[in-house]
Amino acid sequence: MTVQLPTSVNEWLYFLEHRHADVMQLGLERVSRVAKALNLLETGSTVITVAGTNGKGSTVAALESIYTQAGYKVGAYTSPHLIYFNERIRINSVPVDDERLCEAFSYIEHHRGDTDLTYFEVATLASLWIFKQLRLDVVLLEVGLGGRLDATNIVDADLAVITTIDYDHQSVLGDTIEAIGYEKAGILRPNQRFIYADINPPHCILERSLELNTSFHCLGTHYDFHVTDDTLVIKLYDGSNISLAMPSIHPQSAAASVVASKLIEPNLPLTTDHIISGINLARNLGRTTLIKTDKIILLDVAHNVQAARYLSNVVKQLKSNQQVHCVFAALNDKDVCGLIDTMNHLVDIWYPALLDTSRAATAKDMEQAFAKAINLGIICYNCPFEAYQSALKRAVKGDIIVVFGSFFTVSSVMTHAKLPIQEEVIV
Repeated sequence: MTVQLPTSVNEWLYFLEHRHADVMQLGLERVSRVAKALNLLETGSTVITVAGTNGKGSTVAALESIYTQAGYKVGAYTSPHLIYFNERIRINSVPVDDERLCEAFSYIEHHRGDTDLTYFEVATLASLWIFKQLRLDVVLLEVGLGGRLDATNIVDADLAVITTIDYDHQSVLGDTIEAIGYEKAGILRPNQRFIYADINPPHCILERSLELNTSFHCLGTHYDFHVTDDTLVIKLYDGSNISLAMPSIHPQSAAASVVASKLIEPNLPLTTDHIISGINLARNLGRTTLIKTDKIILLDVAHNVQAARYLSNVVKQLKSNQQVHCVFAALNDKDVCGLIDTMNHLVDIWYPALLDTSRAATAKDMEQAFAKAINLGIICYNCPFEAYQSALKRAVKGDIIVVFGSFFTVSSVMTHAKLPIQEEVIV
């Protein structure tokens, strides 16, 4: 019996989402088998793979901008998306069009044989197929979850970046920093370049780097950065400095991207001007995105405690005497109590909401989390946008409205609220 395949991106996404009961199946056997059959394991491009708990998207965005400014053909694969799926696969910062995406999905479906593939595995293979068709200079791969068993890890990278290690996805990656670090370290390759973009790497990462004889560069040991007024100064591993205006992305991600671009320079020559202009133009929408109307609106996809701590520092910088209204919704596999507790000392009024996904925290989950974290009784709004509308009505001129907790949370507000296009991303 011939199955009628989808013809639009939305149809394809529905098809891929509902084909299997298990949305997530970590492991490389299935996806590697299909990738090998389709000759997708060798991209023909310089490959940089980025893993970590937080900062992956910003690091990829910075590298994407640097290489675009230098005139290279750049492919970036990231996840999840904020508004449209096409955002996950970009060429020189432009999301792939529907026609090419449908063509890629169709090609993978026709050639996967009897191998079952998950939504994320098909998306990863589709990105690699598109990138290979376009004969790119550089491919940037953001790890979806962990590293060792993530579908992106079928490709051998010329340079690996691990941004940060903290608690997230413990049910899958383990409940200790060492266990999580072990999974992230799976992206390292023998004799290749490796950046750890934070201080104090877990012992397992140091061991793995030594075992594989990587060219290892760690923040605070081999390179560093500091902020002076509105200037970011990055001290490179060779003792030289690069100074630039304070970027829109986190300085830690900016520094890692600069070091990465210098380490890979034999493959992809750059000038300092390319690096500086690239970092200055880099944007990662939905991460501490500030929109100023008569109120101050701050959107952040922070969904683990480490990211929430950073968000709280941003709110602290913005807050003076005005009230902080917080629209919050989260997934059920997150540390919901920790997210609430981390932000609570700055929040005057909470607007908890529910998400329209099977992974969402339920009303009961939210009620229990608020009661446990801050001893607060709540009633949830039906969706983040409804909560946001309530916050808008209650807030007065100059008040701060924070929207955080998940990509789904920010997406709901950004999709339905007619926010000004001229957003400012702050660090």
